Amino acid sequence: MAKKKKNRRGEDWTPPPKSAERLAAEGRWARDAELARLPPVPPRRAILGMFAMGVVALAVFLGFLLPSQFTVDDLRSSGATVAAEVVDTRTNKYGDLSAVEVRFRTPSGEVEAELHDWGGKQPEGLSPGSTVSVTYSPQDPKTVMTTGWVVDPPGMTFPALVCLLVTVFLTVVPTLAAVRRFALLKKKEKIVASHEA
Repeated sequence: MAKKKKNRRGEDWTPPPKSAERLAAEGRWARDAELARLPPVPPRRAILGMFAMGVVALAVFLGFLLPSQFTVDDLRSSGATVAAEVVDTRTNKYGDLSAVEVRFRTPSGEVEAELHDWGGKQPEGLSPGSTVSVTYSPQDPKTVMTTGWVVDPPGMTFPALVCLLVTVFLTVVPTLAAVRRFALLKKKEKIVASHEA
């Protein structure tokens, strides 16, 4: 009786070679899995929108400070100083002075005008009937500011500071997002290229 041969098929069996379609599909699966693990790419529209809002905030910030600085420079160079009576004051909803109207005499006659603000802020401690030293422009007496502010303007005002902080935020955040977007897109390109090679 002949001996049965041992079945060695399990030991030396190798799987058949994969078809090109199968290899391509596995490559796509691996590529898609790597891409899925990447964090989302910041959208370009959001980055550009934040930059645009940052430019607007910067314009508002400059709108608060530059006109006041130009007025101070003009009044320092050619202004005339007189005593003025506070005629009227108005406050905003937060209780801060929003407008101060003064009356003073010039060589051309009596003038009533609103004090020029500094960065959206009015001088404190003024009430109707009180007297304050003001400096006005002889060419345009309606351009008037307290003499104290002409000599020593206040520093950063609250409205200007808020605009500055918003400007910084709306500039730094989209810059970081743009850098992150660029890095993620480069990483995606490398992943796709490595699986196509």
